[in-house]
Amino acid sequence: MNSIIAVEDHMVAETEALFGNVLKQIDCLPGALNLGLLKQLLITAPSVHFAFMGGKEGVDDDGSHIDGRFSAYVITRHVGNDSARRRGDSTTIGSYQIINSLIPKLHGSVVDDVGRMACKSIQNMFTIQLEETFKASLYAITFEVKNMPFVFEADLSSLDDFITFDAQYDIPEHEATAEHDKWLEEPANHTTSEPDLTDTLTDLNT
Repeated sequence: MNSIIAVEDHMVAETEALFGNVLKQIDCLPGALNLGLLKQLLITAPSVHFAFMGGKEGVDDDGSHIDGRFSAYVITRHVGNDSARRRGDSTTIGSYQIINSLIPKLHGSVVDDVGRMACKSIQNMFTIQLEETFKASLYAITFEVKNMPFVFEADLSSLDDFITFDAQYDIPEHEATAEHDKWLEEPANHTTSEPDLTDTLTDLNT
């Protein structure tokens, strides 16, 4: 079990069950939302996007548990009515409506074998100028899952055999990067310089 994936899947499933087809998109992002990505996501509004934001050491001090933090980005658009972006109208759902439903749905919900979610904060990510520029609203809701477990369960059978390890050492005075790049060519180019020491290990699994 991967705790991060489990929490992300839980948030998406709970949000889909709550809103159905009311939202245009519900998905996960690889990281914090930035301006470039936001411009791409505006066409998905109204939408909710989740992102794992990292965490800190949990109650167990063995390093295998963290207090994980996740963000839910709520995006709504309305070209001609700023109030409708937040409060909704007869044609579109507003960000306040999404937030008001999403928080009680996720706060206190339990992710099986991982932990309980807790809402920690809500932040308006836009100034008035940005809201008018994009004709959209953007809010970030932060959730925490305390003491998330991390158990090593790598499927080593899915990995190819380790074949070759190659290391080249350059003892001061160091050669320039251009020379190092030549050493990494296949075959290595040692016409103008060469490493002080080379290790090559082959067929480590035999």
